Amino acid sequence: MQNLDTQVIGHYLASYLDDSDPVIQTRKEIFALRGSEAQSIVDLLHTLINHPSLENSLRILFVNGLNRLSERSCCSPRSFVLKGIEIDPKHVTFTTNSDVHMGRARGQQLVAVKKIRLVGKEEIEPVLKDWAREAIIWSQLSHPNLLPFYGIFYVDEEKSRIALVSPWMEHGDLSQYLKNVPNANCEFLAMDISLGIEYLHTSIPKVTHGDLKPNNIFVTSSRTACIGDFGHAYSKDSQRKPLTSTRGPSYGGTWIYQSPEIFKDKPVSVEGDIYAFGMILYEIFSKQQPFQGLKDMEIMDTVKNGGRPGRPKHGITDALWALIQRCWTHDANERPAIDFIVQQLSSPIPQSERVSHIWDDSVRHQLRETYTLLEHPTTFRSK
Repeated sequence: MQNLDTQVIGHYLASYLDDSDPVIQTRKEIFALRGSEAQSIVDLLHTLINHPSLENSLRILFVNGLNRLSERSCCSPRSFVLKGIEIDPKHVTFTTNSDVHMGRARGQQLVAVKKIRLVGKEEIEPVLKDWAREAIIWSQLSHPNLLPFYGIFYVDEEKSRIALVSPWMEHGDLSQYLKNVPNANCEFLAMDISLGIEYLHTSIPKVTHGDLKPNNIFVTSSRTACIGDFGHAYSKDSQRKPLTSTRGPSYGGTWIYQSPEIFKDKPVSVEGDIYAFGMILYEIFSKQQPFQGLKDMEIMDTVKNGGRPGRPKHGITDALWALIQRCWTHDANERPAIDFIVQQLSSPIPQSERVSHIWDDSVRHQLRETYTLLEHPTTFRSK
């Protein structure tokens, strides 16, 4: 479609979604849509968001609208649905809320298939809402240091069991990699992760990860670190509060990397991401997990009272230790911004020695169905 058509459609739709607009009843009706009607709007919003000529102000509005409608209706864009995924039932890793299988896309490309684990039927709807939201947020991210989102795969014919599909990481997560590769280049890994966080924190709209930890950071075949698992992430603007998750308490499943304000029931934030990154830096360079020997409740009490890991005897320079301490400062407002951290970590590294990982998008394009604005049915009443 022509750029003019996209902008006209965008502004027309925006008039129904803008919280400052007086047509409140129409907006409520949109977010109350379910089934095929909700699916139609979800597809339209996703198509508009990805149009290169869309204004940033409209993109922010549509991202928030898509997140809200997708979560409430359990609908994901139809273009996310993948076909031709074969799951290996024997090659599986168990996490807190999911089973991650090795799979193959059309018998060739290795992929990771993260399946929902459900205990009872009553869990289906809230969990589907969570995973729909994760898929929406994850799909809007694209960076060499973020794990790409390929799409969703329905495990059963009833579409009650959903799986999120991404590239298979042969080196596993950061914890596994540090154990298996004792001479890993710590400086490069730290820089990779900081660049991924910088992308999230400077995106439009801004994205908070909310659950940064070594198990959610993966290492590619070129030994590049990339951030994954966006189940606790949210897109933030000045009017939206973070959404709650059914996957556990607001502070996630691993207390070691959670900031003190999270234990006081504050929402996840970019400052909380910085705190978590400080703990990750400690672990990368010291080869030790923070708070070793302490149980969850002991960790929470220690952190709330200002306790932090002591400086290890080896592996951390004075400059790096000062940076780590700033990252886990008790007052969230005193933690450094990610651009400062990137600058501090990049200074000792010659740029000529760094190799950025380039993701191959061909799998995603081959497996997904296409959807355009021309296919969208008219579902709005005249305003």
